[in-house]
Amino acid sequence: MSQQTQSAGDPDFAQIRGQLDNRHTQIQTLLEAVNRVQENGEQLAEILQNESADINALKQAIQLINWPEDEQRPEILQTLQKRLDQLNQIRQQHKAERQQAQQQDQQQIDNCLEQLEQALSEGNTKNAYRLDKQVSELLSQQSKNSVKSCRNRYAGLQKQLQQLKDWQGFAVTPKKNHCAKNGSTDWQRY
Repeated sequence: MSQQTQSAGDPDFAQIRGQLDNRHTQIQTLLEAVNRVQENGEQLAEILQNESADINALKQAIQLINWPEDEQRPEILQTLQKRLDQLNQIRQQHKAERQQAQQQDQQQIDNCLEQLEQALSEGNTKNAYRLDKQVSELLSQQSKNSVKSCRNRYAGLQKQLQQLKDWQGFAVTPKKNHCAKNGSTDWQRY
């Protein structure tokens, strides 16, 4: 029996052979990544120098190199990754701030709608008109989809306000006509 055949049947040999093949693949992958860094070094340096480079440009540069995860990255890739992490953190902070502002706006609109509802239920038209205007201004500052439930609620309250206005007009019109017929200037109060 030949030595090669004997080695192939040895379990230790097979394990060592597998480890060597695995290590060979890792080294080959690392060499290819090193070559990509060298080939694209100028482009990477330009991206680093560009203060306005966005998240997508940084991600693409890092993906282009495709550095093996288990190997320490060269300084240029570490710097790109740090900048990407910083931009992602800033993005998350802005997103959280926007959400907080939207929640505050939503709360303010809800409060005004509740006050408008109360004014309508009490028949307080003066206050209702003021609140109607305030809600209208608040809603106009929001995107159409951001406060959809508030817009629907507001539309219902506007109908109630119009009904209240119509009923008040219905009640006041005869008084105005009566004052006007009698030559009185009291009709201007209505």
